[in-house]
Formats: sequence, structure tokens, C-alpha cells
Amino acid sequence: MCALLVGLPAIAVVGVEDDDGEALRVHVETTATVVGCAGCGTRAWLKDQRPVTLVDLPAFGRPAVLVWHKRRWRCPEPACEVGSFTEHNPRSRRRGRGAASGSARPHGLATVESLHGAANPGK
Repeated sequence: MCALLVGLPAIAVVGVEDDDGEALRVHVETTATVVGCAGCGTRAWLKDQRPVTLVDLPAFGRPAVLVWHKRRWRCPEPACEVGSFTEHNPRSRRRGRGAASGSARPHGLATVESLHGAANPGK
């Protein structure tokens, strides 16, 4: 669906919450199925996913929030010092975390594009 709407094939919309009076919540995840450990290059194993709420611009005239189901990976190589790691992109900002209230800014498509960078670190 993201590929169709905004041309980002590395991001999948996994659900939408549309509760009356609330911000539209769009749940997304990266589509990467094979990730190498940055420490040793071994194929990492999926450990779990944690939702990260990101501020976004209004969609269809309503406030919107992206919920990124951020993946945590584990390196299976016992000698590797990395252990576990998460998808990461410094351009995405969490909503209201680690900053003064109200300082998080909307990102719109920039938020989705930053997630695209997390899924494709070389691009």
C-alpha cells in the first residue's frame, strides 16, 4: 500500500485505527526479511517488535500518527559482541519522549521516508 501511495516499497502498512475523535493511527513496518549483523555480518534473527509512535502531518483532514513496529534483531554468532540491535533512523522522532512537551514536530512523508532509510541503510 505504501508503495502505491508514496512510492516506498520497503514500508508496509499493517493496519489503521480509525476511532472517532482520535488521531488516525497508521501502523507500519519495514519489509526487510534478511538483515546482517553490523558487527560480524552474520544473518541476524528477528527477536521481537516494539511499537514506536511518531508524530505525522494530518491525513485526509485529520490528525495522524504513525506507529512504527520497530524490529529488534539478534546476532546468533556467540563470538560477536553486538548481541541484539534495532532498526534505527535518527531522522525519525518519537512523540513526546525525551523532549519538552510539544517540541515534537510533524514529519508527514519525511517520517515514512526516514523509515524507508531504516529498511534500506545503503540508500
